[in-house]
Amino acid sequence: MESSRELILHGSGAHARGGLAAGAAFLERAAELTPEPVRRGERMLRAAEARLHAGAVADCRSLLARAVPLLEDPFARAMARRLKGFVLEAAGEPLAAITTLVQAATMLEPYDTRLSRATLLDAVTATWLSGSFSPVEDVLRAVCSSPTAEGADAPLADLLLEGFAAAWAQRYDEAVALLGRAMKPFTEGAPLSEEALRHSLSLVMAARMLYERSILHELEHRFADELRGRGALVALISTLVAVAFNQIEQGRFTAAEATIAEGRALSEATGFRAHLGEFDGAEMSLLAWRGREVEARALADRLLRDLTDQGHDLGRLQVHDALAQLDLGLGNYPAALRSARAGVPSRFETVAPINLVEAAMRSGEAEAARCALESFSAPALASATDFDLGMLARCEALLVDEGAEANFRLSVELLQRAGVTVEVARSQLLYGEWLRRQGRRRDAREQLHRAVEKFDELGMEAFGQRARAELRATGQHLQRQAVDQSAVLTPQESQIALLAAQGATNREIAAKLFISSATVDYHLRKVFRKLGVTTRVRLAPVLAEHERVTPQPC
Repeated sequence: MESSRELILHGSGAHARGGLAAGAAFLERAAELTPEPVRRGERMLRAAEARLHAGAVADCRSLLARAVPLLEDPFARAMARRLKGFVLEAAGEPLAAITTLVQAATMLEPYDTRLSRATLLDAVTATWLSGSFSPVEDVLRAVCSSPTAEGADAPLADLLLEGFAAAWAQRYDEAVALLGRAMKPFTEGAPLSEEALRHSLSLVMAARMLYERSILHELEHRFADELRGRGALVALISTLVAVAFNQIEQGRFTAAEATIAEGRALSEATGFRAHLGEFDGAEMSLLAWRGREVEARALADRLLRDLTDQGHDLGRLQVHDALAQLDLGLGNYPAALRSARAGVPSRFETVAPINLVEAAMRSGEAEAARCALESFSAPALASATDFDLGMLARCEALLVDEGAEANFRLSVELLQRAGVTVEVARSQLLYGEWLRRQGRRRDAREQLHRAVEKFDELGMEAFGQRARAELRATGQHLQRQAVDQSAVLTPQESQIALLAAQGATNREIAAKLFISSATVDYHLRKVFRKLGVTTRVRLAPVLAEHERVTPQPC
């Protein structure tokens, strides 16, 4: 006869045979057919967790509420507490989720140390979403003082947990090594394991911290498709957040709009609302890069109010950072500095405070710029990716005159290699501005022309106007190229067009986007008319030209 612990942990075979939704239905039916109350409660608990991973949050909550009164075993009660933490996270209540998950980890420790540490990892990733580290600081200190992930066969959860703890302690070399080990199997084509599905949010968090292009490519072009195929909707939503921000930085704004739309639709359909704040932050970033001031400020006012009430500090920081980008493009440097200071990333983020460095220098606050650069240098040098080193070179170029040109050139080269088109254009703009101040007008025009061309291609109006103003200061005028608004796709049209270009049928698209086949057909007809194509075969090359997609690594 199965023990309580075996019963609760059982069920992965059902997932493998029929996918997450089928496995959840199998487990729920087994629970209903179990006459003995305690065993029925334990099976119900396992079914509830399966429902959560399949994206049925309301069903999970209902099953959990029915299971808890039937549970007698302490291990089962600890597992129920753990699942309650996941439900709170799904509901967009990260602070409550953190407290509950730490409690669950403590309850689990006497019975399963490995599962207890995995639950602590869940609490840490919930912390990342909330931006409030005080609930897990004792946990992170304890993890730092007693590492267990030193062996070659260390569990994925231990590698991730200790990597995040090292980053929190600002031991960046150690953090990069641990997180790199955790991510390595997935960059080498390894299929997604059950453990990887279980820790999808932590893997996404690690990918964004490392900002390794190959990892981000895998997230978009392999992970997301595999997760869709397996019906792992909660893991898919987490992945889509990283994909959206990566697409934005690559200048693939239309693709990012489609990703944001898919993420929001899945969040609403499943009830998994943990990442809605981040999708809002991604939309803010899109509006800021495009220089749409009125829309961006109106959205920011609403989001800052809502996100503060919800305790979603990560989303709030992303909004402030987007406002800094907007004001830098508009040339409102003191306002950009205020927003950049409010949007300084947390200890778990290794992305450069580039907006703060630039805004501070343009506002005459060199000391503030130097402090921001110091906070970024250590993690950037530890990660040593083209992205981080390219950002570091740009920040250093802004702070010094001697060696500035070499740093600007290095920044452009590294960011081109990283594929972050929007940041390449910004480096070229800053380089051109520096050259003009040095009296080298001809060289300045070359860099500024390149920046203007990229800004125009991407539709970055504010930065484009700033680059044109610099060109005028060199004695040259350049007209803004008109954009054919009739060819601009809406987010849903872009989403449907991209899926159709990848070979999906109308029925498959409808299933993925939770709409009818007739709606798909209607939008595809509009897409064909706007893009001037008559067959699906032509969609991929025309979309690539329409979007100016940055080439991806194979």
